[in-house]
Amino acid sequence: VESLIQGLGTAAKEGRMVDLPVEAMAHCLSGAMDQMVFYVGEAESRETAIQEAVQAIHGIIDGLKIQEKTPGHQLSLLD
Repeated sequence: VESLIQGLGTAAKEGRMVDLPVEAMAHCLSGAMDQMVFYVGEAESRETAIQEAVQAIHGIIDGLKIQEKTPGHQLSLLD
């Protein structure tokens, strides 16, 4: 978890990540990745499960990134 805290902390300080509690977010991501191990281990097709797990984690991480705003665009909870 420490490496996640450091990485997320760096991203937050550099303005590349949304403003969320870094330590809590690191624990959330760690828990999600821990659960992915069980998901892959119990899957009929481990290859497919690994691909899906990678996509899911990338989706979570992408959601933490600060999105560039286009002129006239208003940020909403659905963005």
